[in-house]
Amino acid sequence: MLLITAKPVVYLINLSETDYIRKKNKWLPKIKQWVDERGGGFASSMIPFSCELELKLCSMSPEDKESYLKEIGATSNLQKIVTTGYKTLQLIYYFTAGEDEVRAWTIRVNFIIISIILINFLKIKIKNKKFLLDWN
Repeated sequence: MLLITAKPVVYLINLSETDYIRKKNKWLPKIKQWVDERGGGFASSMIPFSCELELKLCSMSPEDKESYLKEIGATSNLQKIVTTGYKTLQLIYYFTAGEDEVRAWTIRVNFIIISIILINFLKIKIKNKKFLLDWN
């Protein structure tokens, strides 16, 4: 493999609804082998899901969705796809609320860490009176 950099990858495997419910597909082992041969070990993940099933579920009420999933013996992987995507991209989200709106913010984890380190560094320097700010 001649890669300059290696980046984490999320492989979404779309299965038919019946294959997803059975949790079996003749191509899954071959896909897994292909992923492993091409650097699948480095922070990559494979998530099987069914677009057919997710489409059905999004048009149902929460109660109907829950009873249908119990009936077929399956779960939705949509939440796993979203959380894995956020983790892979190193993103977090937080909410702010005001009188007129509630807003969700998405930021990189590295940004938070750098901000915390910088703020702590500035606090120490200001506390020791060794830090001079020139605003001009």
